[in-house]
Amino acid sequence: MQRVCLIAMHLKWCFNRYSIKYREPNMNIVPAQEIKRRGIAAVDEALALGPVHIIKNNRPQYVVLTEERYSELLEAQEEAALARIKASLEDAKAGRVARHDSVEALMRHLDSDPAA
Repeated sequence: MQRVCLIAMHLKWCFNRYSIKYREPNMNIVPAQEIKRRGIAAVDEALALGPVHIIKNNRPQYVVLTEERYSELLEAQEEAALARIKASLEDAKAGRVARHDSVEALMRHLDSDPAA
């Protein structure tokens, strides 16, 4: 019973200490010291609830994801990149492009035209 109480007190301390500065809604936090003390089991338990933010030196340093979630992020990133390329090609086909003689001219155009 004492061990359970100490763990509950530790979790409450972690929540109070890190929640104000670094907490996002439903953010799982595990201090690096907890991983050092308990090993990967500390991360595994929190990972069941979603991505785990590892706190080191009172700052969020790492995020641990399941392999499935990591693959989803990579796939979404690739889909977004392909969508940007497709949109750029459609702009080029439709003539919505501008040519510039120099980098400086391009930069002036970008600075003057917020829709560019």
